[in-house]
Parts: sequence; structure tokens; C-alpha cells
Amino acid sequence: MLWLALGVLGLGVSWWIFRSRMNSGDTDNVAARTYRQQLREIERELADGHLTVDDAAAARLETERRLAAALRQGERAAGPTTAPRSILPGGVLLMLGLSLALYANMGRPDLVPSPKAQSPRDGVVEMVAALEKRVLSQPNDAEGWAMLGWAQGKIGETGKSVQSYEQAVKIVPDDPQYLVGLGEALRAQEGLVGERAKSLFAQALKIAPRQANARYYLGLAALEAGDANTALNEFETLANQGGLQRADQETLRRHIMALAAKTGRNVDAALQKLDQGAVAPSSDLSRIDGMIAGLAQKLADQPDDVQGWKMLIRSLSVRQGKKPAQEAVAQAQKVFEGRATETNEI
Repeated sequence: MLWLALGVLGLGVSWWIFRSRMNSGDTDNVAARTYRQQLREIERELADGHLTVDDAAAARLETERRLAAALRQGERAAGPTTAPRSILPGGVLLMLGLSLALYANMGRPDLVPSPKAQSPRDGVVEMVAALEKRVLSQPNDAEGWAMLGWAQGKIGETGKSVQSYEQAVKIVPDDPQYLVGLGEALRAQEGLVGERAKSLFAQALKIAPRQANARYYLGLAALEAGDANTALNEFETLANQGGLQRADQETLRRHIMALAAKTGRNVDAALQKLDQGAVAPSSDLSRIDGMIAGLAQKLADQPDDVQGWKMLIRSLSVRQGKKPAQEAVAQAQKVFEGRATETNEI
């Protein structure tokens, strides 16, 4: 899990800082290529049976919306650019690439909180500190506070994680992801789903009825309270809606079978639905993909940043393979044509 924190935090900090600094682009940008690649992957997932027709349609619609936005952004006339200050030194960038490569072969169940946080390495702590500094300079950025809360939770700083998510929810009170994030942080801090966390999960479900983590924790709260029937109702609903990761399916299966034995209820239909449900990608991998796409968009807007290109190329190589990385190399070389120092770094 520590390598995951290194990889996602490194990319997340860089992407987020780049996000606010870049403002011009061209039509043939890397972000558009990335979104086109994601559309192809959606079709493959659908063909392989890993996505339902409805889930594929929703994913396709959102990706096409982002692709259209990327293309519109690229049509603007290029303006003067200034190279943003590099945030991460080369050694951390190399660690980022290695950690992403390691994480590509790992994965984690999102619905089940880690039993204990690992001791943070200095590099992770430094990245979180950099993220915190950036958030404090833009205190009204709810997304920044939520990202900081998520990062702090990854390294076991549960109290700080709660405080950061509190800020995000204060700024945007009706965002289900922020509500769930705060609920999860409270659960990690208290060791159980308390009344405040339960209220947050219920609020998130009213806004987004298919929010899987919120429903899972409501089921867990009922289980902790000794209400087996309510817990089983929540878990069966979650099984029927599908779209869980493989590890989460197995966790849910164990809960349902244990509760069925306790209540005497027939859960065959729920278990069958659980087996037939499409397997969702890891939310952390989705987060990484989103950060890659965001970084690609920012580089399309303001391409004059060597460190950003190096990070994008490494990340594409790990997540999407050799060809997309080579395309990014070619585009970066075009950007820095005639500038030997920058070209040699790519």
C-alpha cells in the first residue's frame, strides 16, 4: 500500500499543481489521444463482458464529453507560455514511475478499510506536506482539500484526514464523494461507523443512490449494531447493483453468506447476481488514469514543461503501454524542437 501512496500521491500532487498553471494549446493534443484510448478500452471491456451495456454507455458518454472538451481546448490559438517551476526532482519522478509499475500488479479492495496504516516513508510525508502547503494557499479549493484528506488517510493521519474532508464538505456540502470521504475518515479514526459517519453515508446515498461505499458502510453500521436483517438488506442491494471490484465481491459474498446463516434467509438470487456483475476497475487505478488525462490536458494547454512531459511519458508507459508513451515522446520532441537541453531530457 505504501507504493500505491507514493505513486498516486506523486502524480496527484504534480497534476493538481500543473492544473492551475497552464492555459493554451493545440488541436492534436495528448489529452485527446488519451480519451480516445479510453474509449477503445471501454469497447474492449464491453466486448469481454467486464462492463454491462448501461455501465459502458455511461462511461462512454463521460469520456466523449471530456474528449470534446479537450478538442475544443486544443482549437484555441496558442498564447505565450511560461514554464512552471518543477515540483518534483528527478529522483522522485523515477520513484513515481517505479511505484506505478509495482502498483499495476497489486490492487486493493476499496470497500474494506485497511486494518492498520503502515508507517509512512519520508518521501510520502514530503509529498503530503507539499500538497498541504498548496491547499493552504488556495483554501476555497474543495477538490484540493478532498485530495489532501485522501492522501493523509493513506499514510494513517486519520485526524488530519477528517479535518481536510471537513473543509471539502464545508465548501461543497452536497458532493457525495466528499461526504463518503469524510465518513470513511471518521470510521478510520473511530474504528467503527459512528452516528456522524452513518449520517454522512445516508446523505451521500440520497444524492447518489448507487454510491457503493456509502451503502457498504451503512450495512457495516447495521452489522456493528447487531441488526442482521438491515445489514443483509444493504448488502443484497449492493450485490444486485453490481459494478464492484473482484476483492469487494468476495468480501460482500462472505458477509451475505454469514448473515444468511444467521437469519435463515434465502440469498441465492443475490449471490447469483453478484457472480454475474461486471467487475469494476480499481478506483485507485481510475484515479491514476484521471490524473494522467488531466496532466495530458494541461500539457496540451501549456506544453513548455519538461518535467511534466517526463512524468506523462513514464505514466503512459506503465498504464497504457509503449505506443501511447512513444506518441507522447514524439509530441514532446516537437514542442522542444531546436532546444537540445530539453530534448535530451525527454
